[in-house]
Amino acid sequence: MKIFARTLIAHGLLSLLAAAPALLGADAGSEASISGLRLLAKIPVPDMTGTWDHLAADAKTARLFANAQDIHALEVFDLKDNQFIRAVTGPFNRNQGAAYLENTGQLAISNGRSGTVTFLNSVTLEAPGKSVGIGLGADLMAYDPAARLL
Repeated sequence: MKIFARTLIAHGLLSLLAAAPALLGADAGSEASISGLRLLAKIPVPDMTGTWDHLAADAKTARLFANAQDIHALEVFDLKDNQFIRAVTGPFNRNQGAAYLENTGQLAISNGRSGTVTFLNSVTLEAPGKSVGIGLGADLMAYDPAARLL
C-alpha cells in the first residue's frame, strides 16, 4: 500500500493517508471513494513549525522521511508504530527534495539554497561527507533503482 502524507501544521500533526480507495474496499460514492484518501493515523510532531516539502519512504523499515525546510531538518517517522522518531539537523540548507536509494541504503536530500544534494546513511542518518553540487534551486528528485540513477 502506498502511503502519502498531508500536514495539519496548525495542530502540529502529521496525518497519514492511504491512496487507492478501491484497494481499501471503499464503496463507490463513499467519502473515501470521492476524496481518494482515507485517514490512517495522526502522529504528534513536537516543535514543528513551517511546512514540509518532499517526502521519501523506506518500505522495508516502514520509515517516512519528511523535509522540514523552514527549520532545515529531516524529520523521521515510524509508520508501523505511528511515531515520530527524531529530527535530523546539520548539513541542510533549505532541504527540499528527498529520495531513498534502496540499492545503497542512502537518502539523497536536495538543498535549494546551496544547490547541493546531501547523502545520508539511512540507518544512522549521518552524512558521510558526500555532497554533490547540482545548481541553485535544487528541489524534487526521483530515483530509478533498476538503472541506479538519481
